[in-house]
Amino acid sequence: MSDGDIESGRHRGAQAAHRVLSAGAALVPLSAVLIIADVAIRSDVLARWNALDFASYALAAMAGAFGWWAMVLVVWKATSVRRWLGFAVASMAALLMTTVLAASYAYFFEFRSYPTVSTLSFVQQEWRNVAETAGLVSDWVTPGNVLGFAGISGAMIGLAWVATSAAEARRPGGPSGRLLSCVVTGFVVLVAARSLVPYRALQMPPDANFPVAVVQALTHFAVRTEGRYHAGDRLPLPALAPRPQAPNVLIVLQESLSRNRMGLYGHAVPNTPELQAWAAARPEAVVVFEHAVANSGNTGVTVPTLLTGLSTSASSDDLHQAPLAWQFASAAGYQTFLASAQSFRFAAFDQFFLTTPPDQVFTAEPDRHALVNGGGMDDDVFMEALLPVLDGVAARKAPFLGIVQFNATHHPILQRPAFTDGLDTSTRPGRYDNAIHVIDALFARLSRELEARGLLANTVIVLTSDHGENLGTHNTHRTQSYYETVLGIPFIVAVPDSLARAEPERVAQLSGNRGRRVQNLDVLPTVLDAMGVWNDPELAVFRGKMSGQSLFDPVSEDRVILALNNTENRVWSNEGFALVRGGEKYIFSEWNGEELYDTWADPMERTNLAAPHPERIAEFRRIALEDPWVGAILTRHLR
Repeated sequence: MSDGDIESGRHRGAQAAHRVLSAGAALVPLSAVLIIADVAIRSDVLARWNALDFASYALAAMAGAFGWWAMVLVVWKATSVRRWLGFAVASMAALLMTTVLAASYAYFFEFRSYPTVSTLSFVQQEWRNVAETAGLVSDWVTPGNVLGFAGISGAMIGLAWVATSAAEARRPGGPSGRLLSCVVTGFVVLVAARSLVPYRALQMPPDANFPVAVVQALTHFAVRTEGRYHAGDRLPLPALAPRPQAPNVLIVLQESLSRNRMGLYGHAVPNTPELQAWAAARPEAVVVFEHAVANSGNTGVTVPTLLTGLSTSASSDDLHQAPLAWQFASAAGYQTFLASAQSFRFAAFDQFFLTTPPDQVFTAEPDRHALVNGGGMDDDVFMEALLPVLDGVAARKAPFLGIVQFNATHHPILQRPAFTDGLDTSTRPGRYDNAIHVIDALFARLSRELEARGLLANTVIVLTSDHGENLGTHNTHRTQSYYETVLGIPFIVAVPDSLARAEPERVAQLSGNRGRRVQNLDVLPTVLDAMGVWNDPELAVFRGKMSGQSLFDPVSEDRVILALNNTENRVWSNEGFALVRGGEKYIFSEWNGEELYDTWADPMERTNLAAPHPERIAEFRRIALEDPWVGAILTRHLR
């Protein structure tokens, strides 16, 4: 080969390399701009990363860059066919990516992560509820944001068009099929490789997160259960004999209510005056538990397990066979009702709960009620709808078990004028503190309505929450969080004088447990004990399945409480769990690995003690492995 041939070959190679680079050079830097913006916005998240996290991020960033490159080539190819076709393709691609970016950042500021497999699976499985639960959308549709969206879309269309025009000027025939195939193949390979990394959302810029999340959503349920509730085949219950003068039972189940945001529990904002006055008026009969734990940060897990008494790690078969709270009450001769300010179409709750319904049911379904707050109705309107239910209960002479669920503190948080001067309800924490005051006033009214109907004097009241809410203390969404802001819930049990006289020692024991760790799963055993049926020999097989205990019995200092968001019935992309024993909390998640906190000394959970205490970590691992479902999560993701 002559020197001229070699030089000619080099020239052709340089020209080919130039065409390859110029084809994507105008838009590939956009990926770099997005990375810089991402680092600036999420600097507090990135500060916690290790080398493996950054390697995962680099892989995703490469996928994003190849995606922009592929977009330019596709537009260029379309332009070589018809210029108008190229412009149309460029416009659609730019609009799609602008929408993805806007949605990603809006989602991040609300949920502290980019949309994940969980988000897409929610849209797919819960499509009837998407409009009802997407309350955050209206918060972001402002004139400034709309103009910004339009400006960014226009800029991206312009960039795509400039890049395409420059490439077209150099090579009017469009990109070669080989080049297009190589870039698209590179994009597919990088997205597939990133999809296999066991990090689901944190270690990706938003432009790569979208295709990766789509791929993971398409393959996610091939390896994990679809996790959907359905109509259960409930086991029959024997007839039960309640105690003489059986008390009524009212379970007030708040939605997304954090203990640490309540004045009753020491919060600086005085947003619970009614609850505080109620507890102060009868200190021995109204027991305010100090360290209650939610068994999940996910309503779709806590409510079914709370009303069956089964562990969050129970199998789907067991959960769909277990009798519900109102079935136990009916077996004891109680009348029953369920009244919720939320839609029960969420998570197929209507199928799971209402195919075996209580005597009276009221839920806020969108075909009958206006939903204003994340899948729920206005709580004041709900209170008016509850009155006929209470009238129906009062008309019958039998004792009742009732469940009332308010919704004001659920995302995006019910908006009301500030109840006190200086409370800034334009912020999410301020709006949340204000909504707790709404709940406080509603509970006081509920008590007055019961008293007016002659029902309050002989009623056991259990007031708790399905979980708390993360208001930015830790950068993770509630459904993937195991911190105290989410797991720390109120738990109050009030007993009537009739029960205090009949069981003085056990009521004293109830009060003696106020400083112990208690949990959502203790609700059903406690109310069955208040009815007088918990220790019935006929219920032995059902007691054996439950994971909670009656709070009329002594609670051990060493009990271990499990919190779990990922179950056979509710699947999220960030698998994990928490084990709580006294002041110790062990958290494991596939995103952040192992964490250990002393919540007595460090209630804000700022100092991770996992590294200096390997012996404690080993002990909690051993406990986790004793539970098949929890052990499988640990084994699957421990690194």
